[in-house]
Amino acid sequence: MSRKRGRQRRRSVLLLGGAIATVLVLIFASDVSRAAHNVPSAQASQNASFATLGNALISEENTIDSTLTSILVRGAGLNRAQLYTKLLTLRDETLTIPSQAAQLRFPVITGELNEKLATWCQERIRAYDAILADVAQGLSLPWPSPASLTITQADAILATTTQSWSSVTGALIQKPGHATLDSFSNFSGILNVSTIVQQLSATPHLKVARSVSIAAVSITPAPFPAPRGQLDEPTTSTIAIGVSVLNGAFVTQPVTLSATLTAANGHAATRTSRLELGPRGAVAVTPLSFAVVGGEHATLTVSVSGAPATPGGTTQRTYQVVIAPTVTNSQG
Repeated sequence: MSRKRGRQRRRSVLLLGGAIATVLVLIFASDVSRAAHNVPSAQASQNASFATLGNALISEENTIDSTLTSILVRGAGLNRAQLYTKLLTLRDETLTIPSQAAQLRFPVITGELNEKLATWCQERIRAYDAILADVAQGLSLPWPSPASLTITQADAILATTTQSWSSVTGALIQKPGHATLDSFSNFSGILNVSTIVQQLSATPHLKVARSVSIAAVSITPAPFPAPRGQLDEPTTSTIAIGVSVLNGAFVTQPVTLSATLTAANGHAATRTSRLELGPRGAVAVTPLSFAVVGGEHATLTVSVSGAPATPGGTTQRTYQVVIAPTVTNSQG
């Protein structure tokens, strides 16, 4: 029993000794690392690496700035689809920058330059995203998300961060490594975006000209061959209507689709569907079902509302529906 207690005490002592040794090793490693960072050559390497990564990120943001400026200045020469593609492509290029900027937060550089650059890069991306969203909204172009800032706020962020970063770009020149930091550009931030959007929205190629049309109508069961505008149906108790609606403009378009079946006795039944069409998009709506009886004659009217008819198209179609009589077998 005493030997067992002795072994337990020795085991406890060994475990405690191992824990103390581990702590001492960690403290020593931390001291060595801290000392290494204070060595001029290590600082030079850190400063040079930060400058390389930081300048690459600044270059990306400056490219976004110049591209956005070019789109705004030359946008009048584009049509709606082309302008939308350029805006959306530029937005996609901004998506990776916040995560890239976050990588600059460690290790810490003199004057916390890394923290400042990371924060300001992320703030500037929010500003660019707000400007892009505002331009899209002003031209009634579809956009993934609304602006999180006003144009005034976005302009202020771009101006403030440009000036603040410019004041510290020389902070590492006299430090180990003698690193040089690039400046932010701010071409888009000094433009009057609201005025430019108003001008763009008035140009013929970018002006919204809404239009819709009925592209096709189908019916189930499939009708027999018949003259145009007439649907000769086999004997059935239900018919189902399918309608394809086409958006003739590059703009998000809400529409209301209606199908009305009016019997010979004047009784009418209507089916309605509300939907939203994407730019130049088409949507098929099915089924719009109606109960019928054998031998019935009715008028089917299909219509879509929400915008004028696309040139060469129509927003209403009318058909004469004839249901074949029910045949009963007689036994003689």
